Amino acid sequence: MSLLLGAADSPHRFGHVSNFGHNGRMDAVPRFRYHPDPIGTGSVRPSNERCEVCGRISGNAYIGPVYSAMVDSPVVCIGCVADGTAAARWTASFTDGHPWAANVSEEIADEVLTRTPGFSGWQQEQWMVHCDDAAIFLGPVGAPELARFPAGATEALRDDLATSTRWPAAEIAGYISSLQSDGMPTGYLFQCRHCETFLGYTDSL
Repeated sequence: MSLLLGAADSPHRFGHVSNFGHNGRMDAVPRFRYHPDPIGTGSVRPSNERCEVCGRISGNAYIGPVYSAMVDSPVVCIGCVADGTAAARWTASFTDGHPWAANVSEEIADEVLTRTPGFSGWQQEQWMVHCDDAAIFLGPVGAPELARFPAGATEALRDDLATSTRWPAAEIAGYISSLQSDGMPTGYLFQCRHCETFLGYTDSL
C-alpha cells in the first residue's frame, strides 16, 4: 500500500533517520507504525543527555507527553519508548487514551499508548481512529504544509471544524488559511493505514 503523503518536499516524510546529536551522531530512530517520522513531527530532538531508563547517551531524546504519576518531564531516548521499557518503568503512556482507545483492539491501543511516541498540542491531544485501527500521525501542519498534501487533507480539517464549530464556510476557510505548524492555531494531520483517508483536527489556546 502506498500512502498519500503529498509533495516530495513535504517536511513530514516517512522513514526519516538522521545522524546528529552525541558526537555528531544519533542512533537510528526505530520504525513506528503509527508515528513514522517522529523527528519530522518534532517529537524527537538531538540530545547529549543520558536516558533515565537505559543509561545511554543515544544522541536523541523523546520530547512528547509522558503520562505518569512517577516522573515529570523525564529524559528518555526514543529506543526506550519503542521497546516499551520506559512505559513499563514508569507505568506511563505517551498519549492520552480517552476516548479513542475504546474503539480499537487492546493490542493496538497498547502499541500506541506505550510503544509509540506521542505529540504535543496546545490543548489535550487526540489520536484519530479509522477502519477499526489507530491512524498514522503525519504531523502538525500550518497552511503552507497543508497545501503540499492532496486536497483530502484540507477537507479533513474543514469537515472537523464544520462539525465541532458550525462556523460558516467562509470563516472555516479563513481559519484554515491562518494555521501555523509552530504557532497558533495548529492543524494535526493523520491518515488511515487501510483506506488512506486523511483525518485531522485543529487547536489553539
